[in-house]
Amino acid sequence: IQADFRKVDLNRDFGLAILSFGDFNTFPRKTARLLLKKLFNEIKPGGLMLLEILTEEGVQNIAERDASWLVQESGIFSEQPHLFMDKYRFNNKSRSAEADYFVINDVGRIDHYSQHYARYSDDEYQHLLLDSGFKTVEFYPGFGSGSHDFADDLQIIVARK
Repeated sequence: IQADFRKVDLNRDFGLAILSFGDFNTFPRKTARLLLKKLFNEIKPGGLMLLEILTEEGVQNIAERDASWLVQESGIFSEQPHLFMDKYRFNNKSRSAEADYFVINDVGRIDHYSQHYARYSDDEYQHLLLDSGFKTVEFYPGFGSGSHDFADDLQIIVARK
């Protein structure tokens, strides 16, 4: 099913829901709360929610990345040759790392994309899950230590309904 989770009702009793690779952190805080409550309702009693999330340090590490640029033949933002530039910062008001991506194609058009990564403490993660209805919340090290550029900044949370 491809759908906006805020608008679709799956009406299922899943035994396990997984959100991986720090994607949870990219949702605005209000949307993240809505997502957890929605997933709680889709999981059967005793079922699990597995979140692979960014640690507080992981979000800070993103904010502290150096700006860079490179010429690419193709990439995630364009299938055509282009110049790719990125820059990062920490926004104290929203408590998030922010990334700006600029793509300049061969005719000079500039496309701008942005992304944010909300920073939560372990206590905040726990409260979010408990407030969503989960009964237990456990923290574990991430799956892929050293396997990609920010693998060490991820951890696992398992919450039981």
